[in-house]
Amino acid sequence: MQERVCSLIRMKPPVHESNGLLFASDDTVPTDATVGYQTGCIFQHTDGGIGTSLYVNEGSETSCAFNAIEPLESITLGDLVDVADGYATRLLETGTYQATAGGGLLLASTNARPFAVVGDDGGVALTGDIRQVLSRVLVTIDRTAGTLNALRGQIRMLDLVDIAAGCVTAPIRGYFEMSGTGARSIGGHCAALRAAIEEGASGTTTIAGSSFYAGLEVTLNSSRVYTQTGVMAGIIVNHNGGSSTWPIGAYIDLGTGISATAELSSTGVQIILPQSTNDAASPTLNGLDISASGAMTTATSGTATFNGIKIATPAITETAGNCISNGILITGGTITSGTATGINLAGAWDTGIQCDLAAQLFQLPASGTNPVVSGGTVGTHGTATLKIRIEINEVEYFLLASTDPTFT
Repeated sequence: MQERVCSLIRMKPPVHESNGLLFASDDTVPTDATVGYQTGCIFQHTDGGIGTSLYVNEGSETSCAFNAIEPLESITLGDLVDVADGYATRLLETGTYQATAGGGLLLASTNARPFAVVGDDGGVALTGDIRQVLSRVLVTIDRTAGTLNALRGQIRMLDLVDIAAGCVTAPIRGYFEMSGTGARSIGGHCAALRAAIEEGASGTTTIAGSSFYAGLEVTLNSSRVYTQTGVMAGIIVNHNGGSSTWPIGAYIDLGTGISATAELSSTGVQIILPQSTNDAASPTLNGLDISASGAMTTATSGTATFNGIKIATPAITETAGNCISNGILITGGTITSGTATGINLAGAWDTGIQCDLAAQLFQLPASGTNPVVSGGTVGTHGTATLKIRIEINEVEYFLLASTDPTFT
C-alpha cells in the first residue's frame, strides 16, 4: 500500500528505520530540540509570511532545529558570509585566472557593468559617515610577509596588446560628476579619489629604513626601455576638455593645524634622482623642469607675470641660538673633474639677476681656498684667493680677497 501511494505521488518510499516525520505543518514552528522530525524535514508554517512560511530541519530526529528557507530576494550578503565562514572557499567568484580569453566574466558593450551598486539619497540630506561599498580587513597580529589589499583593481594586458590614443584604461577610477550649469558652492573636502592615514593622538611610530608610509604610493615595476613623445609620469595632473584649468596643479599644506611650538622638521617636496654612469648616451637629469605651454603676451592693459619659482621666506626672530632662513640653499658635491655650476643663466635675459635690496647682495668669507685650484694661481693674479670671476665679452674680471677688495 505504501509503495503504491509513493508511486502515485512520484516520491521515494520513506526510510523505515526512522519514525521521524519528513513533512509537517502547523501555525507554530516546532521549538528547537523537539523530538520526532527527521533531518531535512520540511515544515509549512501556516501562520507565516514572506521568509517565514517554509522551514527545514537542520538538526536531528532527536533534537530538531528548524530554519527558515528564505526567498532569493531576501538573502543578504551577510547570510552568504555566515555560510562562507564554514568553508575554506571564496564567498563569491566568477571566472578563472588565466591567460586566454573566454575564461572570465564576459565584458562587452552590451554588458558593460556586470556588477553595479547604484544608490541615491532618496531626496533626504545625507549625514554621518556614509559608505555605499565598504571593504575592511581587521589585522590583529603582526604582519611579517606578503601583500594585504583591502581593495584591489587589476588589469592584465597580454603580450603585444596595444592601447590606442583616446582610450582610457585604469584599474581604479574615481569619478566626480557635477551636473548642471547653475551656481554651486563647495565646502569641506571634495575629491574624486581620497586617501587618509589615521593614528592615535599620542605615541610614537618609527618608519624603518627603506620603508614607505604614505597616503599615496605610485610604484613602477619594470625593466623596459621607454621612448616617449607623450608623457610618462608617476602622477599626472592635466586638463581634459572645457575652458577651465586647475588654479593650482598640486597643493601641499604641511602647516595648517600644526602648533608653532611643535618643533617638527618637514620637507615639502623631496626629489631623489637616479645615479648616472654614462658610456655613449647623453642623459639629462632635471630635479625640477618648469616651462610654459606657449608665449605670454599683454595686448591692451593689465600686468602679466610669470614666475618660474616663487619663494616667500618667513619672518625670523633670533632671540638665542641661530635662526637661519635661506631662500635657496645649494650644496655642491665633490669635483674630481668636469664642470659644476651653482647657478647657470642661459637664453635671452633683460636682467640676469635683479636685486632690489637694501642689504648686501653677496656675503663672502673673509678667507678661504681658491675654488679653482687649491693653493694655485688664477691667471696673472698670483696666489690671491679668488672670490668672484665674471666674464663679459671674453674679458675676465676678478674680485680677489684683500683688505679692500676691488674688481680687476
